[in-house]
Amino acid sequence: FTSNRTGSQHIYRMNVSGEQVKRLTFEGKENTQATYLPQNSKNTIAFVTDDGNGKNIAILNKTDDWRSILLTSSGKNLSPTFSPNGAMILYVTEQDGKKRLATISSNGKTAAMLKNQSQSVVTVGTWSGRPD
Repeated sequence: FTSNRTGSQHIYRMNVSGEQVKRLTFEGKENTQATYLPQNSKNTIAFVTDDGNGKNIAILNKTDDWRSILLTSSGKNLSPTFSPNGAMILYVTEQDGKKRLATISSNGKTAAMLKNQSQSVVTVGTWSGRPD
């Protein structure tokens, strides 16, 4: 969940009874919209981070305690969601006032804009199909 209990938006987790609250993000001025990696549900998340240069997609692995910003653009990159096998992240990117769906690999090496998007996207993208 996201909370501003420290004065800015950051990502936390807790158990189902609402106890054992733990802050997961510390860097950036705002961190929101977390989504868990399907096969690794407690340790890896993708999320939106704002470090003052725009909203970008980042990934955080709590097992190895590393964080990586996958996208660095001056636009808005929002609503990340992992593919069923965890290899790709679908997200909404806003450029020139238009929202489009795009993908990036979980390691940040391959990015692509989805083709044939004649209108601006107004919702969050979701994956369909089965995991590999």
